[in-house]
Amino acid sequence: MKQVTMESVKQRIAYIEDLNESGVGTKVDEQQFELACLRQLVAVTEQVCELNKALDVSLRVQVYQANRIIQMLDEIKRAESAIGSTGWMGIDTAITLELSKLNKQISDLQGQVRALTEQRDALVVEMKSAFEKPQAYLTWHAIPPTWEDPLPCGEYLDVHDTDGHKNSDGTDCWPVYAKPETPATDAAIASLRAEGVEMLRQKLEQEITKCYQDEQIGLDSAVTLATDFAVQLRSQSAPSPKAAAIARQFEQVKGVQS
Repeated sequence: MKQVTMESVKQRIAYIEDLNESGVGTKVDEQQFELACLRQLVAVTEQVCELNKALDVSLRVQVYQANRIIQMLDEIKRAESAIGSTGWMGIDTAITLELSKLNKQISDLQGQVRALTEQRDALVVEMKSAFEKPQAYLTWHAIPPTWEDPLPCGEYLDVHDTDGHKNSDGTDCWPVYAKPETPATDAAIASLRAEGVEMLRQKLEQEITKCYQDEQIGLDSAVTLATDFAVQLRSQSAPSPKAAAIARQFEQVKGVQS
């Protein structure tokens, strides 16, 4: 089995995005779900990396503070041997206060490290769950290499590209057509076309005032035609019922998987 890395996941994301942009893919809802899962996996992995960096910095600070305490203890010993018993009480009090401050700082840093560790562990669990979702989804939709291979629900049926064919067991088969639908792209293109027609209508309205009366009649007709055509294009830019149904189904699948 090929090892899954962040690089391979990002390559898979780029591949699916290219399929969606080129309109080659035939299972739009499945590709969108896989793409969403892979993006979630990448985001969680990057968060874990950032937390690991923060945890490493906190540990370095804690080590530095500990080394600082050791240095101060060495300085105390040197000061004690230098001054003997004279003035020891005052020095001892100052050192005790300084040590108390350092101990509090160390305690605070340890608390931050624990919090970061818990957050990292939670993200690791979330990343593992996000990683398993696309794998399980793809496994569920895996197709046997030949129709003889059995599925849990029975025999894998033949697939034809036209209506009226029969499967090997005599039952009616479902035709499969390699014609991807891109309702969102079609709606966006229709909206852009409508904007272009409206810009032309505005230009014609500006030119009408500069023309003679007999010329204005023809331009008025052109303005009316452009207005009607823009309205028609605007109606095409609205999401189709099928596109809305696909979006709702995708949201339901996301809710079940989460």
